Amino acid sequence: MTSPYHIDAGTMLVAGFGFRQSATCHSFENLLQMTGMGDRISKIAVLSDKANHPEFLRFCAEASFEIIAIDQQQMQDIQTPSQSEASQQYRQTGSVCEAVALCAGGRDSVIVRHKMISDDRRASCAISAPYESALQPQNKQKESRK
Repeated sequence: MTSPYHIDAGTMLVAGFGFRQSATCHSFENLLQMTGMGDRISKIAVLSDKANHPEFLRFCAEASFEIIAIDQQQMQDIQTPSQSEASQQYRQTGSVCEAVALCAGGRDSVIVRHKMISDDRRASCAISAPYESALQPQNKQKESRK
């Protein structure tokens, strides 16, 4: 899905990840490549209970990403553009990757790349940016954590 936002060149982005225990380093690399924004990502957000997953840690170490671990309670009230029945049932949010990206991005962050799913279907990724850095020329509706 194409983003309605134009992102300023200097904006640092947050990638949010959700994944199954069977996810591999390749799952995460595949998603980062799919975003087309890998060189602009400054931090990676993930649920705290997944932050020590060996393959996730390997991926972050190889790419020198800072990890932001998000507690599930932190993301409970965050509205996400994508809605998954499984995410809603198990994590009480429409999309884990979008929720952690918004949570880690800060109060006025917006999703600039909606949920993408890795080729092996083991991981998902979304990207957030501060609203003031993501200009929205057409539609004034904000997808935010509010």
